[in-house]
Amino acid sequence: MFGEYLRLAFKTLRTNRLRSVLTVLSITIGVTSVILLTSLAQSGLATLVRGVEEVGGSRFIMLWPDQPKKAIGKSANYLKGLTYHDAEVLRTLPDVERATVLHQSGKVSVRRPGLSERQTDMIGTDADFMKAFVFELASGRNLTSADLADRRRVALVGDDLAAKLFPGEEAVGKELVLKDERYRIVGRLAYSSKSGMNFGFDWNDLAVVPLSVPSPAGKVSMITLTSLDPSRNTLLLDRVNAILLHRHNGLDDFRFLDFGGMLKGFYAVFFGMIVVVGLIAGMSLVIGGVGIMNIMLVAVAERRREIGLRKAVGAPQATIMRQFLVEAVVLSLFGAVIGAAVGIGLAQLAASVGPMINKGWVGIVSQPAVAMAVLSSAGIGLFFGWYPAKQAAKLDPILCLRSE
Repeated sequence: MFGEYLRLAFKTLRTNRLRSVLTVLSITIGVTSVILLTSLAQSGLATLVRGVEEVGGSRFIMLWPDQPKKAIGKSANYLKGLTYHDAEVLRTLPDVERATVLHQSGKVSVRRPGLSERQTDMIGTDADFMKAFVFELASGRNLTSADLADRRRVALVGDDLAAKLFPGEEAVGKELVLKDERYRIVGRLAYSSKSGMNFGFDWNDLAVVPLSVPSPAGKVSMITLTSLDPSRNTLLLDRVNAILLHRHNGLDDFRFLDFGGMLKGFYAVFFGMIVVVGLIAGMSLVIGGVGIMNIMLVAVAERRREIGLRKAVGAPQATIMRQFLVEAVVLSLFGAVIGAAVGIGLAQLAASVGPMINKGWVGIVSQPAVAMAVLSSAGIGLFFGWYPAKQAAKLDPILCLRSE
């Protein structure tokens, strides 16, 4: 019986091809919008999340100097900024796994002795830098506390910088000149594929030196903390805030960013975007549903004789109603299938093009969006096809035959 419904439905749709195509097109646009926009939103979220996870995820907390917002009158009595000693105190907190510091000199001149200069990022830091920012050594050793204490002119070099200065050679043990001062390379960092988060330096083209060399007074551009438990980040930040205010004579000349809270914000924005996408695409589907209702009402008016003949030979109302419902659902599902194919294709295209614009882009085709769009389309067909089907089922067969 259902096969017969389908056969009659396809026959009717072929008879009115232009109307059917226009109705299918409206559903196609709605389904394509759902899949494409949801996939783009999900890809953006995945890209942001990956960038955060690459540097410790929700356990990562960043602090940096800033203009004071409160107690600004006390600024004359205090030398503003964060210091290495601040980090040493924060390192002792029970919820902190590790703390590290960064003194960023920005782009500086670098060269191999006797060769022309290049530019690279110079960072003064401590022995926890590699663990905090998830670096690995390709060769050599890490910085040590003795390097900081003795102000040794030693350096770690990024993989790209090593390749530029010492092509085809091992950089460890060689010398390089940073800002006209000689340093001995003690370690070469392994290539890092991180690209989502930007901390102001190139992950692979950088020179890492002991903090005490570029900043003898211990002034730092950033302190990063890695917490033991992200669920306790809020409590930890309260303690950090209280300690730093006490050390800075009540001057709030610092700011911090909780990556765990930032991730929650990302998810909130993502779900908000999903709601907006659903509303926009839902409007397209509703417009398509109105088109289905319109074409089905026209079909009922044009096929009154057919309805009358079928009722005259004993077809019950339920059979007539099911026939028109099947036609409405077939229309919407045609649009859904075509829209799903187009939406998936465009989402895959975006996933391929995205890394060319942002190499850290994570391309995703949202499978839940595909399923939701197709199921919603079937529901649209049933909902908007019900009224015309009901009208067809209620027609009087004698009046239908007389109308011809």
